[in-house]
Amino acid sequence: MIYEVTMPSLGADMDKGRLVEWKINVGDHIDKDQEIAIIETQKAAVEMDSFRAGRITELIAKPDEFYPVGAVLAKMELDAAAAADIGAPQVPLAQLPKAAPEKEPTEVEANFVDIREAVAKAMSRSKKEIPHYYLKIRVGVDPLINFLDEMNKSRSSEDRLLMPTLLVAAVAEALKFFPLMNGFYVDGKFSTSSDINIGMAIALKSGGVIAPALIKVQTKNIFEINSDLKGLIQRTRDTKLKLAEISEGTVTITNIGDLGSHEVIGVIFPPQVALIGFGQIHKEPVVDGSTVRPGYIVDVTLSADHRVSDGLSGSKFLQKLADVLGDPKVLSPAVQK
Repeated sequence: MIYEVTMPSLGADMDKGRLVEWKINVGDHIDKDQEIAIIETQKAAVEMDSFRAGRITELIAKPDEFYPVGAVLAKMELDAAAAADIGAPQVPLAQLPKAAPEKEPTEVEANFVDIREAVAKAMSRSKKEIPHYYLKIRVGVDPLINFLDEMNKSRSSEDRLLMPTLLVAAVAEALKFFPLMNGFYVDGKFSTSSDINIGMAIALKSGGVIAPALIKVQTKNIFEINSDLKGLIQRTRDTKLKLAEISEGTVTITNIGDLGSHEVIGVIFPPQVALIGFGQIHKEPVVDGSTVRPGYIVDVTLSADHRVSDGLSGSKFLQKLADVLGDPKVLSPAVQK
């Protein structure tokens, strides 16, 4: 069976991509999930993996050309198991778009399409189409800071856990109880995701922000998440992201870190249905029984899609997240899968 490799859609705002280079040749046998090409989008250069196993019979697309989403880039003869898995094609091959490149890109486009323009396009669509609602909770995080200090006490500087790692792990733990916050709203229907793929808003050195995802966070302990996060940040800034990281996020976190803002209210990345914002962790007077003491506080916000959830379920999710942040022993590697 002949299978057609097409330009993937790597985000709701993507309508075309540039083939940077092929990583394969005609006649090569490739495995499922093997890297086959580098695709440049408006957000990053992405490693494109094969969805099937088989032998490459034809490379149609040419490097340095732009192709619309769905355009046929190459053809391959599927292995028997892969052919049986895919079944009959849903669309006749003759109806699929051919690999005709768009008009010659400008010099600026050929180097890198403006990231800010891409993000603005996605966010504009989000605000127009998604009925957002917003909630906030203030959380005392002294236990979280103490937990982080204890975990890092005997670790080298290279192996130290990052605070964002604990925030990711806490969000993943809370999402296990609130699947309505984790999934996609497409064509008038919400589909929850069995995997928790958490997008992280990452600033680029050249300016702009993108949100690639940490994949299957629910299966990993905090040390694995920490390693994945460091790798994701590096690949983002080197513009060498993987296909799944740019296209399979199920929810997004934006973390203001130590930049000075106590609160951040984000815009949902379509077709996701929720975004969690963490402001700067800062000291404030905290009422503890009959005494007042200095304590560490973080403002946590939720931007959610009212077509899928409501203020009650959103509030319960934030309270669960606050409980995890206030009792971080549940994030200990000993109790994780």
